[in-house]
Amino acid sequence: MAEIGNRTKIFPFDGVADSRREFIEWLLDQCSDEKTSPEDILQPEAIELIAERSTTALRIHEHLAKVLEPGHATAERPISAALVESVLTNDHSAWVVSITRHGYDVRSLSDFMMSRRYNYQSFPEY
Repeated sequence: MAEIGNRTKIFPFDGVADSRREFIEWLLDQCSDEKTSPEDILQPEAIELIAERSTTALRIHEHLAKVLEPGHATAERPISAALVESVLTNDHSAWVVSITRHGYDVRSLSDFMMSRRYNYQSFPEY
């Protein structure tokens, strides 16, 4: 059994942690027209902001979807960092996930605040 540890090879798995900006540019490049560059869709500052706020590939995809919808609705091209900031600051799921991860749900919040559960009906269930 002691030999197993000696034969173990550790592979680093950082995912997209070190290359989030490149991943966003690659994703936009793959999903857009051949003539369209990622900078035609999002300003470089907006790409940097999304890369800074996203930790996983799934969050990058989610943030891009949340940003591209209002960008398309307002016909803003390229999408500015100000629009990205306004969309991502309204992202309530980030704090809800954090609160839920620490063990707080509707029942525990209502007990803590000494109020009734129906006061927290707008609290999303995850």
